Amino acid sequence: MRLFKEVTLYPVVSLIFIAAILPFATGILPTVHFTSERIDVRVCPDEIFVDGYYFYKNPFPFPVVQGFSIPLPVDKDHPEPLEVHVERLTPEKEALGLRRLFGKTGFEVYFSAQEAAEIKVSYRQKVGGANATYILTTTRPCQLHHN
Repeated sequence: MRLFKEVTLYPVVSLIFIAAILPFATGILPTVHFTSERIDVRVCPDEIFVDGYYFYKNPFPFPVVQGFSIPLPVDKDHPEPLEVHVERLTPEKEALGLRRLFGKTGFEVYFSAQEAAEIKVSYRQKVGGANATYILTTTRPCQLHHN
């Protein structure tokens, strides 16, 4: 009877362990903290250039992998971007590969324990009219300081 309890308990413990580790190992859930961003947009007569600088920090005392998606504005006036580049600028510069998952463009970043990193996302996109669109998904309430 003791052998039966140990055998049936092993899969349950394994599933709990996998469920606890999976978000950190795969980047499925947001585990790193977004701290700030800077967006530079250059608008030309028939295209737009966007450079986004995003700052993140891993708050954990162990390494994590974080997955990110890029909310690219695509509609009848804004076709798929011609070029999309992602690079890690700090602590060491490195190009990051893009992936398509469920119709979204994304990438993954490895963070060492308690590491801060700056990620740059750049894209060039044709515009079909006299306007351009940038999708902002990281806004927070502004903290105004009055003297």
